[in-house]
Amino acid sequence: MMTANEKRRRLVESVVLLASGAAEQQQVLPEWVVRADEIALIFDECYQYVGELAQQDRLNDRQIEVLRSIGQRLEAMSGQSQAALWTDQALAADSNWQWIRQRARDALELLGTKPHTPQLDWVTFVR
Repeated sequence: MMTANEKRRRLVESVVLLASGAAEQQQVLPEWVVRADEIALIFDECYQYVGELAQQDRLNDRQIEVLRSIGQRLEAMSGQSQAALWTDQALAADSNWQWIRQRARDALELLGTKPHTPQLDWVTFVR
């Protein structure tokens, strides 16, 4: 079973990935995956820990609020009509992704973490 510390670490690293620039995101993710989709999936997987971490006083209301806003924006970007937002080009230049990066940087500050190369050692990419 995963510890609360590990869940928090993974959540933070998923936010680090969101906060990273497009070039760094491309470096840490395999070239054969749909990078924007993988970034969102990694965050979504880790966002599921928020409730539990909040109950354990490992996240405060401000942290939860900014994480929720990121999740809501990603959800609003989903769907067939939004397919153009999920390309490498959009990841690098679209204003939605720029907004997400800024909010993720805000979240990192609230989480007491500085931007760094994302540590995704728990993620398995399947072809």
